Amino acid sequence: MQSKTFSYVSVPIGDYEDFTLKAIRVLKESQCIICEELKPARKLLKHLGIDFYHGEYNPKDSRVLLESFHENSSDTDRQFLLDVFKQIKRVSYISDCGSPVFEDPGNGLLSLLKGFQIERVGGVSSLSYLMMYLPAKIKKFEMYGFLSRETNARSSELKKIRSNKQCCFLMETPYRIQKFVTDLETHFKGWSILFGYRLSMSNQELIHGKLSDNLNKLKKLPKGEFVAFIYP
Repeated sequence: MQSKTFSYVSVPIGDYEDFTLKAIRVLKESQCIICEELKPARKLLKHLGIDFYHGEYNPKDSRVLLESFHENSSDTDRQFLLDVFKQIKRVSYISDCGSPVFEDPGNGLLSLLKGFQIERVGGVSSLSYLMMYLPAKIKKFEMYGFLSRETNARSSELKKIRSNKQCCFLMETPYRIQKFVTDLETHFKGWSILFGYRLSMSNQELIHGKLSDNLNKLKKLPKGEFVAFIYP
């Protein structure tokens, strides 16, 4: 039986030429596209040459069904989408611009997606891509970047991050991946992690959950590009 897929798709913040080829392909393969607001979505789909219609779902119509979902959507709107989702295999969601993440109405669709595999289609930024996997409860984070290579300075930085008790985005070079994991084990017991390893590559791994539950998996990762969020 063919699987059902729901895709959160990153769109350009302004210039349509910033669209990724994968994002365009996913939208063209969709039977239904859910948007934040209809007006910018119509403009976007016309630019991409994607034929669409709005209204009752027609399984015989080869065009993509375009519907909106936002904070003011009613129970009737939700029920309409539920009925549509039962009949189709490929659905995508787009914000007005950028990646569907913080404070985005698309998060509310998760409760409607029984039976769907959830896919995130990122852009060219590892930060925005990984953000799409953060729990909806996280409303803000600190951007820290690369830690110091000097031992004492690095330890002080990690202690400061821990004392702030905020979700924090961290980066490190591929050859220091195991040093990074050791530092996390030392300073962030009890915290959770969202670890993006070789994002968007064929061997991508996303490791998410309690740090203590994932240490063995993290310690086995070979040298490779990675970024991470940690949070209490």
